[in-house]
Amino acid sequence: CAVVGDIPSLVTHLRDDHKVDMHTGCTFNHRYVKSNPHEVENATRMLTVFNCFGQYFCLHFEAFQLGMAPVYMTFLRFMGDETDAKNYCYSLEVGASGRKLIFEGTPRSTRDSHRKVRDSHDGLII
Repeated sequence: CAVVGDIPSLVTHLRDDHKVDMHTGCTFNHRYVKSNPHEVENATRMLTVFNCFGQYFCLHFEAFQLGMAPVYMTFLRFMGDETDAKNYCYSLEVGASGRKLIFEGTPRSTRDSHRKVRDSHDGLII
């Protein structure tokens, strides 16, 4: 999508034209279940936009092949410039059966493309 504009216009575009899930608040729980985790040739991508601390963030979740391995990756991008993004930190947790895996980081800016962030592996990869 090649739409450009200010942050409120982009948020409206994502919500109205792409039907992206919107969330207000700084915590989010999501359950993702795939019947066969080895079938990622039809890559799944999900985006949720958060309004948190008066700013907007994009939470990305994607299933794809990394070499020969099927992987799931999630990461956060700040809707704004890189300097402002560095004012925030986030953590992602995946857990089940009393176990937990945690990733902590600084969100990347939306000025970095989704592909650039994904290909740099700057997020939680399972």
